[in-house]
Amino acid sequence: MNTFNPTLHGLRGLAALAVLIFHWGETFPAFRQEISANWGIVGKIVSQLIGFGWVGVLLFFVLSGFLLTTSNGHMAFNKKALGVFWARRFLRIYPAVWLQLIILSSLLGVLHGLNVPASTGQWLSNITLFVNLPPYLPYPVNAVWWTLPIELSFYLIFPLLLLFAKRHSFLTLLVTAVVITLAWRIAVMWYFREEPGYGPVQPYLDLLPGCLAIFVMGMYAAHQSMQLSAIQQKLVITLSLAALGTLMYWLTSNASHYWNGHWMLVIWNFSVSIVLATIVWVTGKNPEIRKTMLSGKLTVFFGEVSFGIYLWHFPVLLAFHQWTSGWQNNPWISLLILPGILLPTLILASISYYCIERPAMQLGKRLGSTPRN
Repeated sequence: MNTFNPTLHGLRGLAALAVLIFHWGETFPAFRQEISANWGIVGKIVSQLIGFGWVGVLLFFVLSGFLLTTSNGHMAFNKKALGVFWARRFLRIYPAVWLQLIILSSLLGVLHGLNVPASTGQWLSNITLFVNLPPYLPYPVNAVWWTLPIELSFYLIFPLLLLFAKRHSFLTLLVTAVVITLAWRIAVMWYFREEPGYGPVQPYLDLLPGCLAIFVMGMYAAHQSMQLSAIQQKLVITLSLAALGTLMYWLTSNASHYWNGHWMLVIWNFSVSIVLATIVWVTGKNPEIRKTMLSGKLTVFFGEVSFGIYLWHFPVLLAFHQWTSGWQNNPWISLLILPGILLPTLILASISYYCIERPAMQLGKRLGSTPRN
């Protein structure tokens, strides 16, 4: 079954670009500060949108749940099928990461901001992507790898989640996942209640139990087959974007309390995932909505190379930060640095995709079609 949807590809590309822009805004803040202070309400809104680019990670998680359910919804639960599934997931992540690890290893000590493994154990942690995980929280060479163990954990248990949904229902799976996620985040906050803030224990909060409901929201959306009229689609997208803006405003209004134990630390990510899953559901299940700029050739290309964008933008950003030392307080130079980061990132992401990722995925396809019930 061909499950390719250009609009979902476009959304994936948008997620990767949002994360890139977020890290640019954090590392080169002069332009954000300028527009927030001097461009009125429009400048403040744009500045806030840049600051929320990290929500692209949540969109990645929702899309993973949606796309895996769409493409593997009828998989058989036997040894061969599971082996094929996990091998394909392995090939989707590790070859591109290993290529990057080889290249970045030659830049350790030269490119400031990379984490230098201090022992053989830390090198093995990076090779296996057992990074940013308790109890030792080994640092990844590339800081953005912190999401990959969460994604891989979801891949590992996805067949079990799918089997649970088939034996019970996707709604039961969703309710169970929500309970697990909220309970986990509450438990982590309680356990570390004596800490001055929860920022340093974010790796514990965001382990798979703390993010499970986000992935499962995508799975649940993939299972919903209701079709909407063109007007209904536009209305749902409009209301979803309004809800997303409201949630962002809510977090912004409580930013000073968020990491100090505000209860939204328990529910905010999952609340946003409901909105994101709604948008993914509309674009994934209603063909009419696909005729948008998100399904254009450029945005589909961004989607194709989105994993490479995610992997490579941060080292490129670190290089620009090192090279432009002393110029970064100028807001216009800060702005010009953005396309300077984007172009080499796209080149490296394209090399990663066409030379490593796509051949690895083709190898996965040659392992044989996933057996069906």
